[in-house]
Amino acid sequence: MNEQKVVVNSIIIIDGKVFMVKRSNDAKFLPGYWEFPGGKVNYTETPENALRREINEECNINIEIISPLIVDQFYMNKDISEKQFIDIFYLCKTINNENVFINPEHTEYKWVELNNVYKLRISEYLKSVWNKIQKHPLLLQS
Repeated sequence: MNEQKVVVNSIIIIDGKVFMVKRSNDAKFLPGYWEFPGGKVNYTETPENALRREINEECNINIEIISPLIVDQFYMNKDISEKQFIDIFYLCKTINNENVFINPEHTEYKWVELNNVYKLRISEYLKSVWNKIQKHPLLLQS
């Protein structure tokens, strides 16, 4: 069955570093890959509320959303499912980040220099997204 999902992602930058999490090695999709934290929007939930909820659940971080950066899309590997994902990437700042912990969906987190994101194990899709995000005027101001 074909399905479409909306996914929200946070681009949290502090002192020239972006917050990233590593997917669990047990994950069905992209195990062991690094990503920007976020998740799926539930029915009746706004994308912004979904992002706040996901970041709090996944990392124990409360965020302030500054602005959407880009909207992109990808199709899940057809061996796993036939889903189209609409991705919204938001520039965010933390309200608190002193007590970061990650839930079992991820194995670690780190603050990555903006020019070192490509050095991590990230998907080809995320590489293309990061290439677009880096050029966004709001990101250049952070």
